[in-house]
Amino acid sequence: MPAAGFMVHIMASPAMVQVMVAIIIGMPIIGIMGMVVFIGICIAFIMFETP
Repeated sequence: MPAAGFMVHIMASPAMVQVMVAIIIGMPIIGIMGMVVFIGICIAFIMFETP
């Protein structure tokens, strides 16, 4: 299983672990912020379109 060997290789380097954790933690936050901005733009567009 290549994924298991890849994970072990990453675990050997503390810096890579921190980068991976930062990406794993950061991705949902970026996704949520993107959704909020997208929904905000949609609501603003609807508000402006309807009199």
